[in-house]
Amino acid sequence: MQSFMRINEFVRIAALLVLGPAFVVGASSAPGFSDALGWRLPVRDEPAPLPEVGGGWVLPVSGTAVPDAMGRRISRPANRPVKRLFDGASAVLTGFSGHSYGRPVLPEDQRAAARLNPDYQVIDLDGAVVDLTEIEGYGHAMNGDEVTRPVYDRLFARQIGQVFGVVIDNDLHPNLYVSATSAFGLQFVGPDTDADTLPDRLTKGDTGARWMAGQWGDDPQAGPGTIWRVDGLTGQIAVFANLTHEGRENPGAALGNLAYDAHHKQLFASDLATGLISRLDARGQVREAFDHGATARPAEGLEAVDFNASGRVEITDTAFDALDPATWGFAPDARRVWGLTVAEGRLFYAVASGVQNRPEVWSVGIDRKTGAFADDPRWELTLADALPGYEVSDIGFAADGAMVLAQRGPRAPKYDFTEMAEVGQAEVVRYVREAPEDDPDTASVWVAVPLTYAVGFADRGANATGGLAFGPAYDAEGFLDYTQCRSTLWTTGENLRHSNLPELARDLMPGGQLRVDGVQAQPIGVWRDLNTPPWVSYAHDRDGTYPEKPQVGFTGDVAVLGCDAAQSLASADGGGGSGAGGGDWLSCALDPKACKPRVKACVKTAVTLRCDGKTGTYVADIGAVPLHKTSLDRVKLTDPSGKITSLPAQSQLPGNLSVPLTGLASSQIGQIALCSYDAKAAATGKPYDCCNSTVEFKLPAKACVKDIQ
Repeated sequence: MQSFMRINEFVRIAALLVLGPAFVVGASSAPGFSDALGWRLPVRDEPAPLPEVGGGWVLPVSGTAVPDAMGRRISRPANRPVKRLFDGASAVLTGFSGHSYGRPVLPEDQRAAARLNPDYQVIDLDGAVVDLTEIEGYGHAMNGDEVTRPVYDRLFARQIGQVFGVVIDNDLHPNLYVSATSAFGLQFVGPDTDADTLPDRLTKGDTGARWMAGQWGDDPQAGPGTIWRVDGLTGQIAVFANLTHEGRENPGAALGNLAYDAHHKQLFASDLATGLISRLDARGQVREAFDHGATARPAEGLEAVDFNASGRVEITDTAFDALDPATWGFAPDARRVWGLTVAEGRLFYAVASGVQNRPEVWSVGIDRKTGAFADDPRWELTLADALPGYEVSDIGFAADGAMVLAQRGPRAPKYDFTEMAEVGQAEVVRYVREAPEDDPDTASVWVAVPLTYAVGFADRGANATGGLAFGPAYDAEGFLDYTQCRSTLWTTGENLRHSNLPELARDLMPGGQLRVDGVQAQPIGVWRDLNTPPWVSYAHDRDGTYPEKPQVGFTGDVAVLGCDAAQSLASADGGGGSGAGGGDWLSCALDPKACKPRVKACVKTAVTLRCDGKTGTYVADIGAVPLHKTSLDRVKLTDPSGKITSLPAQSQLPGNLSVPLTGLASSQIGQIALCSYDAKAAATGKPYDCCNSTVEFKLPAKACVKDIQ
């Protein structure tokens, strides 16, 4: 073993000399032992040239090889610009790509009706399945409003298909991982029997059935067991792993969720078809699989529930029904695992149903030296009052040790793509350990009744869609506070600002759209009893489209990049540990002195409104002055909503800027984002830093009219 370690270290050193630290898998170690260490902000420096070297250390910039017309393997060109993936503190949301009209070849008198016929609806290949959005500088404290930030990067269905699970590692340039899912339905097609040039859409299995384009992505290897990796330095997409069982692909149930172990730089993935949890190394190789049904249950005196390959159903079997998830090949409830997280040197995971026919949480140790599964599985808790079919799809641990669980409603696919899952009864709950010590009269070390978070203003605050993440706190101006590392709870949900109560709806309307499908942010310490309705929150729509017809169950999981390596934004070399100011998240949470102070605002802004009698338009006069001695001398103004027609615009800094608010109506709330920068740095054509700030305002109820001439 010592000899192997010396050889491995030699390889690491050689790779560092050739490639630089950003390219070496596992080149840097992180203190602590928690998935929390996966939060790293990217280093704002120039990417190094991409070397052409082998050895498995660097994932390809382009996609994988594909066959040409003669069956030869050729390299597929990169379909994304080569650039760093993350642009500051970010939220990453997954969700359904939506559908589009398949454009069949039909007689002219049938074309209008065909557009409304679900038979001709297909997965929208250009629909986003992953959205990356900045989460800094909202301009005000949490007040229940919708906050808007432009999406700065997207992954599309044509690239990676439908995905749910998402996780970020702790590399110097953090990489993103997402996993294939059936949470948004399963779409497959058969031969074109009606000569309209479109493959026939099927709901029942058939011998000629194949997956619809956009279900699993464009890589020939991709399928229901695929985990994708997006390189943090280059932004390129590649298949990280394709989970199979005994050489056979996942039949369609696909994967559950992902968890990252920063201490061993490894990934865990749950498989909804087999019930297995795979442990993968940094190169995507499966090292071992943990079988809850066969291993953990007997350890607690329960009957084993083994994997039964004879129950497998394929889309080529007539028993497969796209509208009946029970036919999709899911593992039995007692062995099916979805949500995962790493904490306290253990892998915590959620099982669909246990002894009391309710979801359960179990855990298994992770060997500190090898990263392998330990032989110590244990039952942790059974969810109180959980509805049948509402599985725990995500797990996280707050800084105080509380375990937070997010539920997702049962799959409920509709043929016309309007619904994918039940929404309105799924909750986000918080379990804490019994105090002052474990109660010997209770089976679990966790309290029997959890606290519940309000997600959304309607349906008892139970509008969750199954994803959660933790981020740094926000101050009164909406800026991230890096001294409070895991103080904001981000939860995915739908219809987040809707209310059936007229008076509540009236109060909500000035704050943005009511039908917000995306993510809600709220302080970790304000659960339902303290925050109902959840006025102490932000709501952010996933894609900002606000469809006229409700889309139910379209939102998936969330990951947040933001807190624990805040120093890497300001550090010249991007080094340091994985915690804020170089310490880990726990030391930061326990002792604020160990954390790097949050970056203070660098530009002071103020806005006043006036009616311009010459034009009959309200004008925002904005004052912008740098707060410190800096080289900031230009400012770019944009409107995140895209409604103010006079924007974008540029101006000198400092200065007084006048923005005609054409495009906004009386009583409407507006927002202007300011990017202050160094003009010389921008003129080089290279990436440059931008000091972001925001001004918000509400137009008077009285309309601005032209003066009488």
